[in-house]
Amino acid sequence: MLPPLSFDASVSAETAKQDKIQVGFNHGFIVGDPETSLDNVYGEVGNFVHYLGAPPEDETETESAFGRIFRRPDRRQPPFKDQKIRKKSTPNQPLPPPLFGGFLRIQRIPEPETAWKLSSILTLNPTRFLRRQQLPTRQALFSLTPPNNYCLYHGDLEQDHDDEFALDEKLEKDNWLPQTPAWRLFSGTSLWPIHLRRYLAMSVRAVRRDIRRAAIQAQIGIVGEPSKPLTLYSAEHYWEFFSEGTCEVVRSMEPLLESYGAGPVSGQEYTVEVESGVVLNSYVLKATIQNGQVLKIYSKTDRRIRFEVSHSFNGNRPFRLPTGTVRTFSNAEAMIPLLSQLATLSADRVNDVFRHFRFHASSPGEQRSVLAFLSDFQSAVGDHEKASQLLQILIPNGSIVVGPGIEIGGRFRPELRRLVKREVLITSHYKYTVMPKYRRALRYLQDRGIDSLLGPRIRRRASPSNLAT
Repeated sequence: MLPPLSFDASVSAETAKQDKIQVGFNHGFIVGDPETSLDNVYGEVGNFVHYLGAPPEDETETESAFGRIFRRPDRRQPPFKDQKIRKKSTPNQPLPPPLFGGFLRIQRIPEPETAWKLSSILTLNPTRFLRRQQLPTRQALFSLTPPNNYCLYHGDLEQDHDDEFALDEKLEKDNWLPQTPAWRLFSGTSLWPIHLRRYLAMSVRAVRRDIRRAAIQAQIGIVGEPSKPLTLYSAEHYWEFFSEGTCEVVRSMEPLLESYGAGPVSGQEYTVEVESGVVLNSYVLKATIQNGQVLKIYSKTDRRIRFEVSHSFNGNRPFRLPTGTVRTFSNAEAMIPLLSQLATLSADRVNDVFRHFRFHASSPGEQRSVLAFLSDFQSAVGDHEKASQLLQILIPNGSIVVGPGIEIGGRFRPELRRLVKREVLITSHYKYTVMPKYRRALRYLQDRGIDSLLGPRIRRRASPSNLAT
């Protein structure tokens, strides 16, 4: 099971998982013959684009001549648009799309005049990749043996996992890993590094092969791929925690995160910019901690909250790595040490945030949501109208006072006793207050009012026949 959300928690690089990773890939150059006219060179590059994409509907050549990764090109003459990686199947390419995204850029360079540079941006998601794999056999799982043949293309997705559902995704809700025993083993710390290495290597190899295949079909050569063609542009690391009422819990952390920037961060003063909002059905907090480092806290599903730290090395204000750390690599596996270093930095950041939260608020792990509070309250009372009347007193005042001569004690005595028995309220010295687990929900309702949740009360006037004559 996921660990319960607690500000006493700590995370480590070993338990981190990767979400989005962006990698630049320098493929080299298409160089035309200097004796060939520019129009002919344009035609050669156009043929390359033609064979790079999915097969056209009226194509007479075999399907193997065309690509499985990139979309059908919109045009075959310069200026060439970015050739995007497919996100779905189409009538002319019914095969499923790859488990990575991105595009190939074809740029004409001034010298030599007939040369075109090929470079791609790959958007990789190890979590989505793993979710789309078939679980190994029970024996392989318990022996912690990785699959023999990972699938690099979308497959069937089992949607139902103990009724847990994603809050921030559309359509294919596959960017989270279930918590069944089999999935916990499959995505655990022993196998995750193997999954990550295989996925990165397979993705890079698949793109390189497909580009070379298209060049062969177009009868052109690609030259000049550098010895270190891969560059890490950004990476995200995350940890997840169990919680009920995830949207409300995340929202309650907003003032804590805003106060995080009031003190020194990593020995320097930074202005922490906190943004908040709703993405589909997920409540999201986003804080730019320092140049190139962003923390996100959001309700990933109805039962899990994700703490995610991203490091970006692009733009005007990139994240600065220690002197001597390189971001260019000869192969995908060579990126792993840098990803591990970023996982350590991310874990340090999350632990620092937890430490700040711990000193400024009680842990939310024991707290019940507003909806749970209202539900538990009404269930204990057993009557909607009486529950509404009691809440109209309890929420603004924070307590209900009874005792000799106070009418409310006699009028609602059975209901108050049931609320105490159900551990919704606690009583002492003629005063009823909420149990500690409901205190955050009570504060929330006090800040925002209860009328919008309970609705208007309907006052019924006595009929004329009941009025005294």
